[in-house]
Amino acid sequence: MVRLALAGVTTFVAIVVASILALGSFEGVPAAVRSVQWWAIAAALLCSLGSVLAEGTAIAILTGDIRHARVLAATRAYLAGSFVANVTPWSSGGGPAWLWALSREGVRGGHAAAVVTGRSIAVVTFFAIVSLGSAIIAPEIADLTRVVSAAAFAPAALMVFALLVVRYPAALGNRIASVLSALARLLHSASLRFVATQAPEALASFSAALSDLWAHRRGAFVASVATIGVSRTMQLLPIPLLLLSEGHALPLPEAFLGMMLVWVLASVSPTPSGEGVAQAAVIAVFAGYAEADSLAATAIIWRASVYYPVLLLGGVFFARLMRQRREGESRSRA
Repeated sequence: MVRLALAGVTTFVAIVVASILALGSFEGVPAAVRSVQWWAIAAALLCSLGSVLAEGTAIAILTGDIRHARVLAATRAYLAGSFVANVTPWSSGGGPAWLWALSREGVRGGHAAAVVTGRSIAVVTFFAIVSLGSAIIAPEIADLTRVVSAAAFAPAALMVFALLVVRYPAALGNRIASVLSALARLLHSASLRFVATQAPEALASFSAALSDLWAHRRGAFVASVATIGVSRTMQLLPIPLLLLSEGHALPLPEAFLGMMLVWVLASVSPTPSGEGVAQAAVIAVFAGYAEADSLAATAIIWRASVYYPVLLLGGVFFARLMRQRREGESRSRA
């Protein structure tokens, strides 16, 4: 994870620099940046904080414990995992990182895996809802049909996987163990041999936790989808607020449709955290409501106030958990 994060950060920083240089090439952008009111930047920072807390709440809901301490622990785990997710294409590193971070915060084994899987299903379910809504409201937007198809495929695939785990935990556990054992022999890896011996028990625990969520706590899943929706709305709400502070008031329906389209387009981008594509989406989607310099300034400040602080804070929590792990290993050896 450390190697993945370091490589991802290098790529992410390069894309950030390229995006800022490209947006800064628009005539009048520096003046437009200076015209943004302080209250809009403060609101963007507050929305970023609210989004992070909503993500932590969604994870806590899925753990079955929404006490204050658990929400804070889940928020710390979300931030640490999101550091890896935000610097990898399509957030591909997020799943393992969130699983690891939750285990460091006291959510163990199969329960942590069930929570991460449940959150993934909640995210792609909300994404499918938003994509479908965008395609219905704005059918003239090119390529949204393909986006909706991809959005529908992701939750379907995850749900099929979850169903197989719930129905056939022993068979899947034994099959995974045999595959890992073969890889361990091929690679002469003691670590893989250890994982192979643990796989059946871990998958059984995962299956039990997922079965409980599936059969007895469907309300928790629905609540997590709604909370994810709150989080994404707070991530995107600063866009119309920043435009408003520059003197461009958007009608409410157009503002919400534009926010949805920006999120859909950024989410299907292979770049880490949708960097570069998200800024371009802001300029393309809201082109009829403001000049290019105002939109470029909005895109720069939106990313700088909503996403980059989360990335930096996530890096701090990721490093903290790694340090705790190393300290624990040192005490074990002692």
